[in-house]
Amino acid sequence: MGFFGKKKRNNDAELREKCADGLYAIHKILLTKVGEKDIEVFSRSLGIRQLFFGHVLSTYTYLVDTTLSEMDSSENDFIWDVIDGVMLSEGMEWDNTDPRPIEDGGNFSMQGNHISNSLIMYKDPIEWMRNLEMTAKHIKEFNSSNFQTCNFDLLKYSGG
Repeated sequence: MGFFGKKKRNNDAELREKCADGLYAIHKILLTKVGEKDIEVFSRSLGIRQLFFGHVLSTYTYLVDTTLSEMDSSENDFIWDVIDGVMLSEGMEWDNTDPRPIEDGGNFSMQGNHISNSLIMYKDPIEWMRNLEMTAKHIKEFNSSNFQTCNFDLLKYSGG
């Protein structure tokens, strides 16, 4: 964690704003690339929460210089509070009975992580947009399949 502790470098309001701003940007860009109807369908699945979790987790751990294994339960709650707040403000309601995100092996979470890393860690806006385009493609595949036929190619997906 370095010389400075988490709270000396970042306060909760600043962290919340930075994490939420990323989710709003992702949501708006995916809305234009996928379309309102597909985003609405996707947002009812747990896939949207996995995508957002991957992004916020990566952003948060980078900003506070920590790892998932070092986080305590209040930090985990903070991440879910950010996600829930953005989803609520954007009118997204998820259906926790949709089993497909559980079957996908965390691919949407990894995609969220790649999106975050490409911009904040690698500072590569071209790769960031490429990752968002790939995520848009996967959302369309996810929505149009029963998941068994949905092929996520994370090797092409990049991000590090």
